[in-house]
Amino acid sequence: MSRTLYVTDLDGTFLAPDATVSDESARIMRRLADSGVMVTCATARTAATVDPLLHRCGLTMPGVVMTGAAYWDFVNKAYRDVKFIAPEVVREIDEIFAGESIKPFVYTLPDAGAPLQVFHAGRTLTGAENDFVKQRDRLPLKRIHLNAVPGADSAASHILYFAMGDPDVASRIAERLYALPGCYISNYRDTYDPSLGLIEVFADKVDKASA
Repeated sequence: MSRTLYVTDLDGTFLAPDATVSDESARIMRRLADSGVMVTCATARTAATVDPLLHRCGLTMPGVVMTGAAYWDFVNKAYRDVKFIAPEVVREIDEIFAGESIKPFVYTLPDAGAPLQVFHAGRTLTGAENDFVKQRDRLPLKRIHLNAVPGADSAASHILYFAMGDPDVASRIAERLYALPGCYISNYRDTYDPSLGLIEVFADKVDKASA
């Protein structure tokens, strides 16, 4: 007998405008999960925000997180099937960003059950970067290290590069990144602040639909 898997996005879909889960939505989701319906989420968010947001929903199916770069096991609280960027590609990405004014947040995962380690090499943060850090600092499943870079032995644990800044500069950086084999690049303007250009770099063929 075939079964249907129901998958919802979070921001702009399941979450309220203030990026929270309403009591009614939580009750509906828990009722579905408790009755055996295969229901989960697919989102660009990391488990650091997804897990606390959905803790009342009773999900038992793994969720697609980080745009498909990994699954999050809601039951065992661990990442699964993580798609890491190849170390040789990591070195090329680092070289491209090294000469630019926009510095990325570099996400690494030393162990499937450990918190994400996020590094930012800039000596100072822009207003947008500072807001980004304030919203995510002190989360149990994420550690942010400012004015720091990942250790040389961590090249095999890179999952994501995320950068924000002037849209023209971001587009120029993205054009150089597009030429690299072995990674997936996304360059777009922020939904809430169109004056902000965003760049995401994942391993090749990472996307929510494939996950």
